[in-house]
Amino acid sequence: GLIKIRNLFPVWAVVCIVGTILCFAALILTEYHTKPRYHSGFAFLGFTVSVVWIYSVANEIVNLLSTFGIVFNISNTILGLTFLAWGNSLSDYVSNVVSARQGYPNMGISACYGGPLLSTY
Repeated sequence: GLIKIRNLFPVWAVVCIVGTILCFAALILTEYHTKPRYHSGFAFLGFTVSVVWIYSVANEIVNLLSTFGIVFNISNTILGLTFLAWGNSLSDYVSNVVSARQGYPNMGISACYGGPLLSTY
């Protein structure tokens, strides 16, 4: 079911109420043509929300692939070596090809080796 706070209020209702209050507070307390004093707070909040979204989407993709592994009887090792690795490397592939096509072939080739080498954590 839905996540509730102390079995009383659903979390989505609390988020909507707090968001509406903050929205009206920002609308009342700011002027149209000037940057608000708490502008950096908005930037930090936007960054935090984007990190939460990226974490949530990545978590759901891993759960979806794990479900496919259970349904089709594929081990987690095979899934990790194939689908998850391909998905992780797809953005590197696109950026390396784009940099090579824009006239920087040495940068594209160097990124093919440097990206995976430096991202092992």
